[in-house]
Amino acid sequence: MTPKPEHQSEARRARPLDLQQWITDNADAFEPPVSNKVVWKDSDQIFMVIRGPNARSDFHIDPFDEVFMQLKGSIRLDLMIDGKRQEHWIHEGQVMLVPANVPHSPLRPAHTWGLVIERPRPDNLFDSLVWFCDVYGDEVSRVTFHLSNIETELAAAMHNYNQDESLRTCAHGHVNGVPETFAATPPTLADVE
Repeated sequence: MTPKPEHQSEARRARPLDLQQWITDNADAFEPPVSNKVVWKDSDQIFMVIRGPNARSDFHIDPFDEVFMQLKGSIRLDLMIDGKRQEHWIHEGQVMLVPANVPHSPLRPAHTWGLVIERPRPDNLFDSLVWFCDVYGDEVSRVTFHLSNIETELAAAMHNYNQDESLRTCAHGHVNGVPETFAATPPTLADVE
């Protein structure tokens, strides 16, 4: 029996995917500054692979939880909690849940690959990108929008911020620089102990 047309998409997704092969096949499609690509465009989840390095200084605020998993290498995921930056390293094979509405900034060195799972946004919920002053820590800029295409809209907002010095200038007159490619080395177990 041939599946009905409305079930063909479900049938295509309802089988294992060789994720490493998918990454190999799509490696050239990961564009900075975010370098993300959605695996299943017709899913009720946003299931995306993200490649390092990235070059970003924003904090993303998602109205839903996000799950980060490191497939290769280690990344730093900064959270802004009660006005204070917290740095968390996620190492290969580890996962981390970022609760809804927690500002977070994923910083990815070169040659890293990660998986992020999010929910699509209903029309009445909005995402924000927030930038803080490098010197004084106060909010410099914020853009709030309905996220419908995660592959293009985050990158466009970052591009606008990077190109406009007035958006990068805090109330004290300090101008944040344009973010450079993240290149920090993760701590070793000996560093943590």
